[in-house]
Amino acid sequence: MYKKRAIVLLLLTALIIIFVFFSNQYRGKAKVLYNNKIAWDTKKLKAISFNRNFYKSIYLADKNDTEGRTVIYERYDNSWLGGVGVMQKSNTSLRYAIGQIESIEPVENSEDLYLTLINPFDDEYLIKGKIILAESNISTDFRKEKVATLADGEPVITPIGVSYVLGRREIYELMKVGDVIIAQFLPENNVDSSEPKKGKNNVPLIVRIIVRRF
Repeated sequence: MYKKRAIVLLLLTALIIIFVFFSNQYRGKAKVLYNNKIAWDTKKLKAISFNRNFYKSIYLADKNDTEGRTVIYERYDNSWLGGVGVMQKSNTSLRYAIGQIESIEPVENSEDLYLTLINPFDDEYLIKGKIILAESNISTDFRKEKVATLADGEPVITPIGVSYVLGRREIYELMKVGDVIIAQFLPENNVDSSEPKKGKNNVPLIVRIIVRRF
């Protein structure tokens, strides 16, 4: 009788330990790949050349991501590309957001697109912006951050193209619902305005989008 109780207690203790361990591996829907308190997930990171000297933590908003589309990270140098939220780049008027795409919707009677970003850790709304596709003096520039490559400790960012050249079809391939992207907003003026310029329906205009890949 006592042996059975002891076995049951041992099993319950083991289940509690397992539950606590896996609870610490996840925050909301985002999977923790590495931070300064949790060991590297070597199976997942085997082919990824992240440098632990630069990164505090690395997350995947989609645990099944194999392309690097949903990477979120924090760096020891507090890089402006790290973290999640709506922010302003230091010493500039550049307002930008890092978040997970909740929706990409066509703008009525326009070639443009609305983009809505959320925080992947708690699904909280961050911001809605407008991608400008119509060819004009204002357009949305697309770039790619290769998060697995470091040049002197800095992520490598390369140009992809301008929205009106890429077109909707290619943009839908570049970024999809669930991806984590950086959206930079057009300043209200070029002097010292932290407020983004807004278009119809009071939606901020996106001047640049940076997608992520391994």
